Amino acid sequence: MLARSSFRQVGIHDHGLYSRNRPRFCCRDLNEDASGNLAGTQTRSLNGDVADETFTGNAIVNPDCTGTDVIQVFESGVLVRTTMLNLVYDDNGRAARAIFKSLVLPNGASLPAVLAIEAQKVFSGKSE
Repeated sequence: MLARSSFRQVGIHDHGLYSRNRPRFCCRDLNEDASGNLAGTQTRSLNGDVADETFTGNAIVNPDCTGTDVIQVFESGVLVRTTMLNLVYDDNGRAARAIFKSLVLPNGASLPAVLAIEAQKVFSGKSE
């Protein structure tokens, strides 16, 4: 089963190249298979610096509709960060909300982030 979702991410992010507490926004498309493999694209803006990114990762969904995602994000094929998200699924699995638990740069540096995601399934790969 392949599920496609669209996401909206908003929050404050402390990026090592910028001053603290800069606004961040991104829109993304995500594909997830039945094994929890994630892949997708996103366009993000961090304090007005816009970039197209790709990402891959793995999702774990618990019986109580909570979960954890670990996602590697790339710009032009180069790893720029790894994030861990805590999620809760609702609307019978058609929506999710998440918060960033960690954000780590390729050099191992951890950055503080106050970011949240709202997701809505737009295509399930099967009739519902």
